[in-house]
Amino acid sequence: MQRAAFSRLARPQALPRVPAGPATVRAAVARRYASTEAHAGPTEVYPQEGFNAPFWRTLSIVAVGAFIYSRLAEKSDAVPTPRELVDKVEHQLEHLEEKVPPYLTRYIQHNLAPDADKYKERNDKHLELAKQAADDKLLFQEAERPRIRRLRYLGAFDQQSPNNVQVGTQADLSDLTIKSEQDDFAAEA
Repeated sequence: MQRAAFSRLARPQALPRVPAGPATVRAAVARRYASTEAHAGPTEVYPQEGFNAPFWRTLSIVAVGAFIYSRLAEKSDAVPTPRELVDKVEHQLEHLEEKVPPYLTRYIQHNLAPDADKYKERNDKHLELAKQAADDKLLFQEAERPRIRRLRYLGAFDQQSPNNVQVGTQADLSDLTIKSEQDDFAAEA
């Protein structure tokens, strides 16, 4: 029985032949296999995304409106006096004679110009920190290793109580040799 079940899994069953007719054609069209649907391609169509959506349009209109409002809000609503008008015209004539740079250049120079005092303070602080770092580096370069206190008596390692010593807490010191200072400095050079 099991052999028959495995043989059915090994080879696909042939579909029975049905005479062609209008009902069988509809059934064949309606029936789809998973293997054929995988290669059918995408069936969903998504709208094309871009910056033409109403959200972005509204956002850009609001930004332009806020900029225009801020520029107009700076100007006073009072009617200028004739003397103010004359001063304004003279000022404009002076700008024409001096060959004033374009509006965007003047705006950047006026509103976004770097503050010289602020940068001078930053540079002075950076100079102090660089000097401090150089002094620290010299200090570490000139530092000497501390002198090592040499142990002269090898028996000092064995001078401890043999009672209450746990297993594995003692090292094997049978081949211990103590270096002299000359040996130590010869190894460094």
